[in-house]
Amino acid sequence: GAIFVLVFTNFVSHTVGALALLPVVAQVSACQLDANVKAFVLIGALAASAACCLPVSSFPNLVACAARTKESGNSIVHRQDFMKVGLALAAGYCVIFPFVLYPIASASLEKCIVHD
Repeated sequence: GAIFVLVFTNFVSHTVGALALLPVVAQVSACQLDANVKAFVLIGALAASAACCLPVSSFPNLVACAARTKESGNSIVHRQDFMKVGLALAAGYCVIFPFVLYPIASASLEKCIVHD
């Protein structure tokens, strides 16, 4: 679920991606045996925030992409810069989310007393 959210939110804003996909993540995880739904949604929200491969994925990315130099008027940050850094981070997140963060979130949220 988190990897799908991470990929999807590279093409739309983080907010729109989270609003559209987190209910789906919750429903899909509820159908799985022994899945901690709250941990899946938490990791999905983190994945939505982590997407940064394209300028459209977040408002700060758009602002950075629109920044120009005074002398030449050329863009300071280019789309290729977003792709290089964003793909490297996304690859790391694809390992960290399921193997590190989900077990931590699942164990932590099991101990929390939350009234549904």
